[in-house]
Amino acid sequence: MLRKFKLSVCCIMTLVLLFTFTTASAFADTKTVTVSTTSVFISPGPEIGGIIQNIQSSTYNYDDGTYRGVLSYLQLNSVNVVPVSNSPGVLQVTVSVTYSGTVTSYSPPLTKTVNVTDYKTFTCEGSQANANMQAIQNSTYYYNDGTYHGTLSFYRIVNVQTTVVSQGPAGVILQFYVTVEYSGTVTT
Repeated sequence: MLRKFKLSVCCIMTLVLLFTFTTASAFADTKTVTVSTTSVFISPGPEIGGIIQNIQSSTYNYDDGTYRGVLSYLQLNSVNVVPVSNSPGVLQVTVSVTYSGTVTSYSPPLTKTVNVTDYKTFTCEGSQANANMQAIQNSTYYYNDGTYHGTLSFYRIVNVQTTVVSQGPAGVILQFYVTVEYSGTVTT
């Protein structure tokens, strides 16, 4: 009897949690936003109609860091046309437009700065050492700890150790052991 009770409580808790997460995502925080923009175009006179038609079919990508979404064209507020001096037939067109729509709240990804030490080994003739070291300096490191991920940039070479592998008529063959640091910002 006690076992069935525990199983029932577990199932009920699972359903409550599932409903809570489903409800939270189904009823995300939204708000209506209206934005006015002003754009300036330099255009030959006959193209003004096409510019205004393009604006009337345009959208506005809204993102204030808390809410984001795509706003639809609402209205053309004003159009101001001024001839451009020393350019016959060319006009400066200033257009004021209002966009409106519903935007949804979101959480921006979390970021952190990461430094990683990596170890590289290569073998080459002594004359090719600089090219191999340059390749390391141009390299990147992909970081993924299961939560944060991203590409880190080369930061510095910390240590270089060399060993002579062979020496002969073709030259000296060296093996390099290079300690490299990469750094950068990664996101969730």
